[in-house]
Amino acid sequence: MPLLRRFVGRVLAMAEHRSMDGAQLIVSELAGNAIVHTRSGWPGGLVAVEVTAIGDALARIEVTDEGALTVPCPRMPGDDDCHGRGLNIVEHLAVRWGIRPEPLGWTTVWAEVLTAEEASIPVMDVPLLELEA
Repeated sequence: MPLLRRFVGRVLAMAEHRSMDGAQLIVSELAGNAIVHTRSGWPGGLVAVEVTAIGDALARIEVTDEGALTVPCPRMPGDDDCHGRGLNIVEHLAVRWGIRPEPLGWTTVWAEVLTAEEASIPVMDVPLLELEA
């Protein structure tokens, strides 16, 4: 995932965003989940990452994978579990996040994250599953 973290950092730096750590951690978690839990982790599988600046202090990270039989959702891992915290991390770092089904059974998981140390964006209630018309 280091390549994806660098990619996100460079894209946001080019857009003059100053705080990229949250966005870089989010892309790492979402891409890791895509590889571990979806068909994208199979031989020949694909994962697509899109970074969009929303104003000067907010960025949207989208990770699209080839889909799975389950819908991504945060879970409560045990203290001794080595896995299962990724979406909890995303939920904690993101202003909001969600899931969008794509054609052919693919899935996009997106998160919007602050990219300026002093930025303040009002948090809105957004359903976990985003369905576009």
